[in-house]
Amino acid sequence: MSSVFDGICGFNSFSGNDFPGAVSAVLFYAYCNLHCPYCQNPDIVFGKMPQMDHEFLADFLKRRKYNLDGIVITGGEPTIHKKLPELIESIKKFGYKVKLDTNGLNPVALKNCDIDYLALDIKTTPKKYLQYLGAQGTPDQISESLQKTASIIKKTKGELRITVAPKIVERKDFEEIAQLCEGTDVYLQKFRTRFKILDSNFFDGVSSYENELFKEFKVCIEKYAKSVRIREYGENSKISAKKYG
Repeated sequence: MSSVFDGICGFNSFSGNDFPGAVSAVLFYAYCNLHCPYCQNPDIVFGKMPQMDHEFLADFLKRRKYNLDGIVITGGEPTIHKKLPELIESIKKFGYKVKLDTNGLNPVALKNCDIDYLALDIKTTPKKYLQYLGAQGTPDQISESLQKTASIIKKTKGELRITVAPKIVERKDFEEIAQLCEGTDVYLQKFRTRFKILDSNFFDGVSSYENELFKEFKVCIEKYAKSVRIREYGENSKISAKKYG
C-alpha cells in the first residue's frame, strides 16, 4: 500500500547536531542523483537498505512529538522522491519543525515543500560535478540549479555546506565555489574517511587538507557569504547501525 513514507529506508531516533537549535530525529531517503566518493551512506545511495516499516514511523512521530523539536529529512537525495511534500506535510501535522538536506540539483521539487530549515551541500565547481560525482546535464545547468536552491535559503532559513575533500575541492576551485555562496551562511566541513565511504579508492594516496588551506578557503568565501564557519564533524548524518529506536 502506498504511503507518505515510501522511500524511507533509514532512521536515527535522536540527534543533537543535525538540526541547528533543535533536538531531532533523522529520516533517510533511499537513492541519490549523485555518487560522491566520500558519501558516508553508500548503502542508502545504491538502494541496498530495506524500506522502513510505515506503521513504526507513524507511531514514532506520534509518540515523540513532546520530546523532539524537529525532524531532519536527508538521504540519499530527498528531492528525487515525488511524495516529499506529502511527507513534510504529514510530519508538520504532529507539530514538528522540518529540516531538509539537499544537493540542490532539483530546485523545482522544493516549490511545494513547507520546510523550516534548508541545508544545501555544494560539492565543488559545476564542471567537477560531471567529472567526479556522476551528475547529469551541463555545468551551466548545474550552476543554475545550485543558485536557485541557494536563493531559497536567502529568503527563508538555512545554510550552505561544503565538504573540503582532496581532488574534489582544490585551491584553483575556491573562487568559483565561493561565488555560489553569495549572501548565505556557509559551513566548511572536514573530509573524513573513518567511516565506510562510497569509494575509498578515489582517495588513495591523498590525505585531508591542513588547517591553513581551510583558512585560505574561508577568506575567499567571506568575500561573498554572509558568514563562514569551520565545522569539525562530517557532511551529514550517518545512518545508525541500530535500525529502530
